[in-house]
Amino acid sequence: MYTFFSLHNGPRIASYYTGDEPHYVILMKSLLEGHLYVEGVYRNPRPEWATWPYAWHAVKGPDGHYYSTHGIGLPLLASPFYVLGGSLGLILFIPVIASLVNLSQYFLCRRITGEDYVSFFTALVMGFATLLCPYSNQFFPELVMALLLLISLNLILKYGLTSGVQLAVGLLLGYGLIVKAAYAALIMGFGLGLFIICLRRKCLNFGLFIAGTAVWAIALGLYNVTAFGSAFAYPLASGKSAFTEILSSNPIFAATGLIFDRYRGLLPFSPVLLFSVFGLRPLLKDRADIFVLAAGALLGQYVGASVFGIWWAGLSLPARYLISVLPLFSLPLSLALRDNIHKLWFKAGTYYTIFVGLCLNLTLSWFRAVGYGVNAPKAELLAMTYFGLDYVFPVLLTSQDHLTISLNQLLTWLCGLLVLVLLGIFVPRSIRRASIHSDGCEY
Repeated sequence: MYTFFSLHNGPRIASYYTGDEPHYVILMKSLLEGHLYVEGVYRNPRPEWATWPYAWHAVKGPDGHYYSTHGIGLPLLASPFYVLGGSLGLILFIPVIASLVNLSQYFLCRRITGEDYVSFFTALVMGFATLLCPYSNQFFPELVMALLLLISLNLILKYGLTSGVQLAVGLLLGYGLIVKAAYAALIMGFGLGLFIICLRRKCLNFGLFIAGTAVWAIALGLYNVTAFGSAFAYPLASGKSAFTEILSSNPIFAATGLIFDRYRGLLPFSPVLLFSVFGLRPLLKDRADIFVLAAGALLGQYVGASVFGIWWAGLSLPARYLISVLPLFSLPLSLALRDNIHKLWFKAGTYYTIFVGLCLNLTLSWFRAVGYGVNAPKAELLAMTYFGLDYVFPVLLTSQDHLTISLNQLLTWLCGLLVLVLLGIFVPRSIRRASIHSDGCEY
């Protein structure tokens, strides 16, 4: 399915990639030519899909060459596909990664729930009724990091926290540093959770996780020294430091917008994730270790994205900075489906949100450019799919990327949402207890 959608959008790079995507291709071609600097490929008239010079994407290094401001991890992994299949092979790279993400979700859910059907259904829903689907044909690093995270959790579930697993997980997640340096927040969140677990179990091999991660941290430092003159330099082509972007954000709005913004948030386009709330308690009860690891990674990435100035990721599809941790919702969602799918209210709610998610995400995947820069196309799509009920989600950003919601409106909306979530958690349980006490049996 992912291959079909990708090929439908065209097999030529020049008419396919937009935004940041061409600049990852530029870096990949430069690596295949045997060097890290990128000006040679930029100045070649053949890559007509990118311009030179281009702000944000390359900066002059101490040796006089220009180096990409993007991580080299994604281009390194994609290089074999380009060597073997040219432009077509490169376009099919992300669909392959997305398919492996779904396969990893299936194995992860099966190890948690013990049920094949529930695990398959969960992976299917996550793969096509959430934003994982439209990102399956976007040449961005988010799905690569998601795959590294899922493989790490599968290794821990299958083999436990042995020395070999600790080292392997460190190497896997540490690779995310050269995929995108901002994933340091995700890795730190995961590592903190792992440290707490090792501390409670008195495991002395946590240092192997640190060692595995340090390998790629050193590699990133060496690359930065070569390209920018300092191991901790993250410059923009404008000459400013990327760290200044962190200081310019409003984390309250960003944290809300990443989840709830009608046009840029995760939830409006993946509403089935609401029902994962009902699987949090079983996950914490049955597999507290996995809950801690997943929560650490998710919170690390969420906080890191919230303090970033451009949390909406420019002209990208919605919630791009959360896609790397989106598959983690499959864990509580699979448990919620296992325990509640026989209930009428739960079944009706999940089927409706799955329908909404399928309509939105299959459309975004089919028409690859829908909703890139302005809100108008997304507004029509959302209104049609939600039958006009999409206005329950606030708008934090206009099409000009200006904040429009007041702080009072924001707090009121969040309080209302919290009440709904609490009612969803406790009311069904209260009704169930009342029926048991009144009739002596459970219906």
